Amino acid sequence: MPIFFNDPLSEPFVPYPDQDILSIRETAGIISPQHDSESWLLNVDESLVEAWEVVQRFCSIVNLAVQTQRMLLPSLVYDTMTSVMYRLLRRSFDTGSLDEAIRLGLLGLTHHIFLQWQYLRLPYVYFPSVYKKCLRHPNLTNVASPRLMLWLLMVGAVSAFNTSDHPWLQDCLRQHMGICQLRSWDELRSVLKSFMWVGLVHDKPGKDVFDAVLS
Repeated sequence: MPIFFNDPLSEPFVPYPDQDILSIRETAGIISPQHDSESWLLNVDESLVEAWEVVQRFCSIVNLAVQTQRMLLPSLVYDTMTSVMYRLLRRSFDTGSLDEAIRLGLLGLTHHIFLQWQYLRLPYVYFPSVYKKCLRHPNLTNVASPRLMLWLLMVGAVSAFNTSDHPWLQDCLRQHMGICQLRSWDELRSVLKSFMWVGLVHDKPGKDVFDAVLS
């Protein structure tokens, strides 16, 4: 029976999915994404690191399921969605901080994976505004590498923004692709996959963004 609390902060979190389920990729020979030796995670809030690793493992499992044509357990999908998204929604950090950028990036990615691709487009005007403010904060480029900035920008592009309506986004993407010396979609996709990226869900809109940026 569901229990509702007068104070939402008193409501217990849904536990993260069982680690044995999330580690299935290792038994199938799938190597975890690596990027910048993940040293930047040392500077991120511990709760965000935990959420990051759960979503990263989930994305690996989805990509593996597509490759092997296997079905995902519905419980894995639901438990990952609720356990991660509710935790992220209850946290907030300083605008322009690495923590806030990661929190918003994970929210954008999980929204696109779990809701938006099913055409459940929520009237969430607030989120794009907050995410844009964070991405454009002058401090963020001092704490996030160009590769991480590309991931954050591309997550925003496929989940929250329309590049034709946001010329600033195209300018930022061009700038960081230039810094990283990326000249093709395959090169950019490789960078995105080194963080977390679900090809089935993100490749088509991601390629459209890349083409729009270079047009």
